[in-house]
Amino acid sequence: MLKNTVYDISTGLYTRRQGEILATSLLAKAKEEEKDGILLLIDFDYMSEINKKLGVSFGNRIINKVVSEFKKYTTKVDIAYRMSGDEFAFIFYDRDVKWVKNVAEEVLNFAIKYGEEIGHKISFSSGISSITKEKEDYKDMLLKARGALAIAKMEGRAKVVVDVDSVKQNNAINLLFVDDDRIILSILKSRYKNKGYNVYTASDGLEALEILKSSDIDLVVTDYYLKLMNGDELIKNIREKNSKIPIIVLSSQKNEDYIKRTLDLGADDYVVKPFSPVELDSRIKKLLD
Repeated sequence: MLKNTVYDISTGLYTRRQGEILATSLLAKAKEEEKDGILLLIDFDYMSEINKKLGVSFGNRIINKVVSEFKKYTTKVDIAYRMSGDEFAFIFYDRDVKWVKNVAEEVLNFAIKYGEEIGHKISFSSGISSITKEKEDYKDMLLKARGALAIAKMEGRAKVVVDVDSVKQNNAINLLFVDDDRIILSILKSRYKNKGYNVYTASDGLEALEILKSSDIDLVVTDYYLKLMNGDELIKNIREKNSKIPIIVLSSQKNEDYIKRTLDLGADDYVVKPFSPVELDSRIKKLLD
């Protein structure tokens, strides 16, 4: 009995009551740690027709198929719960709006193709909301996400819509700074957040690659000498997966062979330490223009 009040029997996700309790806690954690918190609502478009024609059990199999695809993108920290029969909520911790929107669109394409395979029209509409300075309460985020979902329905279903406030918040450019010096990272984070950028930081190359995997980063600034993975290896790993993202290397090494090697590996610029913050501003701006 207790288990059934925590988990939805059909999907294995949290029930609405339990999900909202955990979502409120997770978003409070995100706010406290200055991390992104994103709410994604999805509502299946044609399930009532499918349930009438083919039965609820068949409809539940379709729902489970699509929901399982969403689960592939969630971590142990993220929250997923069933709001009602055809409506589900996903709360992503430390992911940005662009990434969540891309995930929703990928799963939507999966659902449409799955429907084509079994001969039924399958899709969902979705609304996305994020924590902003003006909107940090879960209930307020839910209201905004519902508004975006309503727009998706009105625009013809099978749409992914981000609420206006979240669009404004997340139009900022995402920078990733990689350095094993916590003081330098703190200074860079503070400086560029004040300039309106979304700032991500990593203390080593492995952590940087995880951030690049989970977030839509627009530019990387990395130290050359790193723990676990040096600058050469990090650049090589980034370039194997993304040929376009700009990379700036910071290094105390002035040797021309080092500079040439990093540029040949795919770095776009090389700044010698100690560096002028104004100079770094200029280099970043130039690569983003």
